[in-house]
Amino acid sequence: MGSRLQIPENDSVILHITHFNLKTFSDEVHFWGDAKIAAVKVKLWKKCGTSVESMRLELYDHSGIKISDLSDDSRPLGFFSPPDGYRLLIVDLDPSSLTSGGWLEDTSHVQKYTISDEAYNKLGGKSRKFREKLAASGSVTSGKKGNLRWGVSNKKFDFGVGVFKSDLDFFLQMKDLRRRRRRRRR
Repeated sequence: MGSRLQIPENDSVILHITHFNLKTFSDEVHFWGDAKIAAVKVKLWKKCGTSVESMRLELYDHSGIKISDLSDDSRPLGFFSPPDGYRLLIVDLDPSSLTSGGWLEDTSHVQKYTISDEAYNKLGGKSRKFREKLAASGSVTSGKKGNLRWGVSNKKFDFGVGVFKSDLDFFLQMKDLRRRRRRRRR
């Protein structure tokens, strides 16, 4: 009867990861204690995008007090003996990084593509013409201009192009549209 299941001591730690430049980035990552700091940086590079060469790691305790800079890449993470729940802060040292300046979080930095109505109307086979064809067919009431919405309310399907009385009505409309397109191609 004598054998017992021997469970080896767990030499792993779960750290809370934050990024200095990315305020919305937060993750909990599992690390082995014998993993070198260089390997930790590679794992974090895959998570947040900051390159290994421009990454500095700082270890903080539960109350937010800085414990250590993890600057020696050859040391194992277990050397610093962090318990579960400690925070690892990623500091990006590259001033031209995408993470600096909020480029990955603030979409107001991104230039939006705009097109005039005249130029859009010159393009063939677009969604506006599709919606106009559906509205002109008579089986669909005109819906809200712009957005395509999928949803069910009172067993009427609202697709932004109109309200279909049933899913069969929608299916028949699409089937008829596909048939007409195939005839035009021949």
